[in-house]
Amino acid sequence: MSLHHKLLLILLPLHALLLALAWTGTGPWWPFIALLAAHLLLLGWGAMDHALGLFLRAHRQGRPGTLALTYDDGPHPQHTPALLDLLKAEGVQAAFFCIGREVERHPALVKRMVDEGHLVGCHSMDHPVGWGFISTARSVEQILRGVAAIEQACGMRTPWFRPPFGVTSPNVAAAVRRTGVRVIGWDVRPFDTTFRTTGKRLAWIFGERPKGTVVVLHDTVGPVVETTRAIIERCRTAGVPLLRVDRSLGLS
Repeated sequence: MSLHHKLLLILLPLHALLLALAWTGTGPWWPFIALLAAHLLLLGWGAMDHALGLFLRAHRQGRPGTLALTYDDGPHPQHTPALLDLLKAEGVQAAFFCIGREVERHPALVKRMVDEGHLVGCHSMDHPVGWGFISTARSVEQILRGVAAIEQACGMRTPWFRPPFGVTSPNVAAAVRRTGVRVIGWDVRPFDTTFRTTGKRLAWIFGERPKGTVVVLHDTVGPVVETTRAIIERCRTAGVPLLRVDRSLGLS
């Protein structure tokens, strides 16, 4: 049981005690309100940070001393082909977590990913902005439609799933159980959709060695090829093996 689950188990009886004291007039209301606020903050933190494992377990820490490249939100008609060209030239296999509607628009790119040895996973059908707040039924639909779009494009039914934004919730956890998908997260993030320079992106990934084992990038942004080339060069210089994420996680 994680520390965050233990904290929740401690908070629940404290809530009940403080509420009873305040309700009967034997205690003030502010301790109950303060504890409730802390509880809500903990739940929000758990939803936004899948690393805490508050609602579901995401496979996110790979083999020590290695790095796995993963890409979200594609395929993109310009950036993804250029990225695939680079990965093929460098002999690196990566993972692509694809949005179903983009798969339907560019099915040949998904087939190329599979043909060239990359892992392809589902990243929902439409990447809803309010992903963490949608119902279990809609979460199930988003997963199954995304998986079906990938299967239609490449003939392979993927078991892999990455939640949009990495956000989880009780409803998402229930949908994962119902659909039987396996969740792959990450343990290092360069915020490649925000930082403008390759140097800043690399600083989030590397110290003397990589700061994690599974890096999340996006093949929908212009600098993805430049960033990936720099990551590969840094890993080769440092002697860091680049593994496909399922192999790094011991799930292949």
